[in-house]
Amino acid sequence: MDFDLSGYLETEPLAKSKPLFPLFEAIANSIHAVEDTDKKDKQIHIHLKRDKNQYDIDKNLLRGTNHIIGFVITDNGIGFTEGNYKSFNTSYSTYKQSRGGKGIGRLSWLQAFNETIITSTYFENDQWNCRKFEFSAAHKGVGKPNFNKTDKKSEETIVHLNGFKAQYMESASCPHKAETIAWKILEHCLFTFIRHSTIRMTLTDDDESVSISLNDLYTQKVTPFAVEETISIKNHQFKIQHLRLYSGDSNQQHSYHLCANNRDVSQVKLSNKIPSLIRKLVDEKGEAFYYKCYIEGNYLDERANSQRTSFTFPRDGELALNGDITKSDLINELLVSTKNHLGTHLDKLFDKITQKAERLVGEKYPEYRSILKEFNTCVDEFSQDVSDEQLVTKMNQLHFDKDMDSRQQAQKLLEKAEKGEYDKVYQEQYNHYVETIDDTSIVNLAKYVIHRKAILNLLEKRLESDTSGKYVKEEAIHEIVFPLRSNSDETEFHKCNLWIIDEKLAFHSYLSSDRPNSDLSGVPTDKKEPDIMVINHPSAFSDSETSPLNSIVIVEFKKPDRSSYGKQGESKNPIDQVQGYVGQILNNKELNVRGRPILINDNTPFYC
Repeated sequence: MDFDLSGYLETEPLAKSKPLFPLFEAIANSIHAVEDTDKKDKQIHIHLKRDKNQYDIDKNLLRGTNHIIGFVITDNGIGFTEGNYKSFNTSYSTYKQSRGGKGIGRLSWLQAFNETIITSTYFENDQWNCRKFEFSAAHKGVGKPNFNKTDKKSEETIVHLNGFKAQYMESASCPHKAETIAWKILEHCLFTFIRHSTIRMTLTDDDESVSISLNDLYTQKVTPFAVEETISIKNHQFKIQHLRLYSGDSNQQHSYHLCANNRDVSQVKLSNKIPSLIRKLVDEKGEAFYYKCYIEGNYLDERANSQRTSFTFPRDGELALNGDITKSDLINELLVSTKNHLGTHLDKLFDKITQKAERLVGEKYPEYRSILKEFNTCVDEFSQDVSDEQLVTKMNQLHFDKDMDSRQQAQKLLEKAEKGEYDKVYQEQYNHYVETIDDTSIVNLAKYVIHRKAILNLLEKRLESDTSGKYVKEEAIHEIVFPLRSNSDETEFHKCNLWIIDEKLAFHSYLSSDRPNSDLSGVPTDKKEPDIMVINHPSAFSDSETSPLNSIVIVEFKKPDRSSYGKQGESKNPIDQVQGYVGQILNNKELNVRGRPILINDNTPFYC
């Protein structure tokens, strides 16, 4: 079966967010090559090729910033022997399957680079050989193969990745400084440094005169803080490496690195899981670092895709077969481990958020004081930059959840009581319910008291005269007690402040506030309707147990400090006005509310 290389490159593009992936693949091949030798001195060298056309400008200004146009990877490994060369020419080769090789990693070179030139010197069949060939889309794979014996007596393979394509070279994910690239390689090949202390890896740069030793970076900055542990999820074992990276790279972040076959395959941004981890952490000496956690295990090896760029996990909610683990299962267990490992550092961040919440409650929202203990259990949901609005929203949610929980508990207690089950379990549930309802009631009462205080302050302000000695109109007072031109069927309860007049007015059958006669027949036909009229069915309102069962309340507002009144209209004496309303209602003997008649008699009490 022929392999359509062009079709593969068109249908399987390399993500722009992974511009260094082809370099990592080349380095991985070099790692495998040196692992296959018995040499004690195993070496891999990476060189960055820059655009020399920019060298006419001051080099000091462009140090480490000239465009990278290619990479050269050199190793002293086993080389392109017949077996390795045959595998290279075979798509989806199983030659490196035991190492996690999928047989197509080198195809990423063609996705990000115009061409690859390979020269390899190696020893095979009792002689030294030199193999050279090109690898490109133009050749539809391998081209210009050349094989000769050589007088050179040392293994060396050189891979030139030439013509870095613009979409990858200019990608925001592509670093340009040699130090940053060195750190990226170190991160990606971290397990190589953990397991193979004999492999020496260095990096040089056209723009730099120094050589960066990745081994020294690892020894000085990673090893002293490495902590290893093993976790088990559904009988699958995972090895975890907790690390600190003191990289100066501003693009770094706290992250999980899910690895397969000794490769860094997928990263999880930790600030999405623990929002407080949006900045570097600071160690005991005041030095800043990023937390990295590398995870490996057979389960991940089996779940890596062919390019080793992602994993295939069962979706959340799918039926788990044979102990399958979802990505959420894995991440949740890792979070437990991370919180234990970073305990002291996270506690400092969480304390700052807790203190901010406590100050907010103390200064503005005292009604949530009893909720603070619940808030402390979810403080890890917030970043260090959490806003007041976010904190209040969370506290309100906690209060709501607690209220709903208490209602559910009450329902369970009622069901037990109806069955006569007053046992020990009932008593325990009852005690828990009382404790919960007390906290909820405290919050509700505090909120209500604060609300009333604010309303009374507003009313007091409106009763005062302005700087010119004038007072507000009666409508300004009216709307504080009840919205204008509305009725109790249309108005939300929290907008009603009838308690300013009388607490009992909250318990009524119907209320009309400055409404036209069209929705309430039987009211006075005066051009000016009552400001507020409250109608009460039996038991809906009464001032004592012996009061009449039906009643009507009429409220009339007047401008503050009004002392003189006319005989008609809005200037009419309010006492005369309400007496006129009462007389007209008594003459009608019947009101009609929502289509239902309400009979009025001479004994119906009116409160005005």
